[in-house]
Amino acid sequence: MVKVTILFHGCRQNEQDIGTPDEFMQSRVLYSVQSPNKRYDGLSVFIKQVAGDKYETGGIEVDSPNGYGGLMNYSAFRDAVEGYYRSLIGSTGSAIRIEGGASNLVMRNNMLMREDAVEIEIDVPEGSW
Repeated sequence: MVKVTILFHGCRQNEQDIGTPDEFMQSRVLYSVQSPNKRYDGLSVFIKQVAGDKYETGGIEVDSPNGYGGLMNYSAFRDAVEGYYRSLIGSTGSAIRIEGGASNLVMRNNMLMREDAVEIEIDVPEGSW
């Protein structure tokens, strides 16, 4: 096992509707990956709210890492990205706090900047890195 660090830089919130009949979210999370021997900068991943789910209780779909060709534990990466986004927006959000059953909240084209880091473990075949 090797540990890599996901360095989150910010989020481009394309669109998010909370408390509307057609609640949804689409955004892009900006990050870097620091491996033991190399740093990958300028990375991003597209995320969206699972269709038909409520933001606070439903899932967030996380695409494959864009621009990163190294080894990755997708499950740990997905959890880290979702955790980072939810730390920015929602009932515990540090950028946009939404509490008490928001109704008809529509957000478009927001750039949310907050640095964070999460370490994840990756199974590495012998001789890698």
